Amino acid sequence: MGSSIAYHLCQLGCRNIAVIEKDPTYKASSAMLSAGGIRQQFSVPENALMSKYGIEFLKNPSLLMVQSADSQPPNYQFNENGYLFLASSPSGRHQLEINDRMYRALDISWIRLLDRNHVSTLFPWLNTEDILSGSFGTINEGYFDPWSLLQALRTKALSMGAVYVEGTIEGADIVERDKTKVGHVSDIASLQLQTSSGSEEISARVFVNACGPWAGQLVDTLASHTKHVVRQVPVKARRRVIFNFHCRREAFTDTNAATITPLVVDPTGIWFRSEGTNGHFICGMSPSVEEEDPDYQSIDALSTQEADQQLFDDVVWPALFHRVKAFGELKLKSTWAGFYEYNTFDQNAIIGYHPDIGNLMLCNGFSGHGLQHSPAAGRGVAELLVHGHFTSIDLSIFSFNRILDNKPIREVGIV
Repeated sequence: MGSSIAYHLCQLGCRNIAVIEKDPTYKASSAMLSAGGIRQQFSVPENALMSKYGIEFLKNPSLLMVQSADSQPPNYQFNENGYLFLASSPSGRHQLEINDRMYRALDISWIRLLDRNHVSTLFPWLNTEDILSGSFGTINEGYFDPWSLLQALRTKALSMGAVYVEGTIEGADIVERDKTKVGHVSDIASLQLQTSSGSEEISARVFVNACGPWAGQLVDTLASHTKHVVRQVPVKARRRVIFNFHCRREAFTDTNAATITPLVVDPTGIWFRSEGTNGHFICGMSPSVEEEDPDYQSIDALSTQEADQQLFDDVVWPALFHRVKAFGELKLKSTWAGFYEYNTFDQNAIIGYHPDIGNLMLCNGFSGHGLQHSPAAGRGVAELLVHGHFTSIDLSIFSFNRILDNKPIREVGIV
């Protein structure tokens, strides 16, 4: 998010842009530990449009090519395998039909609504006995390499004049928002950083909080340095596990399924897709009840826990075997975990100025779809900072106002 915002600001002619990184290796960042997926199949129009721009961005790598004698456009390693959402209930089928009408209105014509026979014909290795319908992205959906996109955004932003600073925010001098003003503030604010060379201060008119799962913690830190009331940002770190397993190609009735399986979203909430070639797959799930989805305060929780193996054996594997009989022969190879920047209010993005801190723009809370939305979110934040309003996709639905008004946006396509 930070690098995308920096790039899009540079595109609009802005200078004096600094990206503050707590960990420039990104080894624990949500993007690097994600499944790297992109889809347009959402139920909220703005989410679908953000991913529509995301795929346009990925398919035009020359945008981030740095000019030199031997320059080459970045390779995002995009695998256009598609997403397949399955519905096993009348309400689930009805939602896919509603979504399908929305896609047509948004000129997203490559999503196909399928009945059970069509699902079975296209994917004969799936058990469709309990399936009523499906929705499949024939193009423009799949997965890519997050590291390639991050490095391309960062390198391009650097080439355009942005600077990167490694540091941890330890204090701040912030400006209380003037409720009578909208947009830019004239007052200078500052952040106190702890860097490798000691304490450092960075001053600016506007700061953007794009801290992913730690966005809420940053606002709490800023609030502790002011006397006025600062409302919390409802973004928490929620742990998600990805399982990597292998299944012999010969176990499938269609051996191509072992290499080009779309990301299948099962009615149980479990998802799986092929990973590369030769029968390798990854899968995962989100907890079905809030009590099983605690908040975390540090990256220490990312280490693999014994509970992950039990979750796979007791919940994930039975669901996989029910949907794909070939998975009865799978072998779990490894697991890893990352954090969702989980918006506890409605699991959707928060984009816009904080209501109490005049110098603070928010770009947080994407709840699992931040990587694919990062190009559009970065462009939107840049537009808001430069023009005072959105000029491409109107993302005002994601402002903090909906939280103040207690009007959540419900996205049913959360994976």
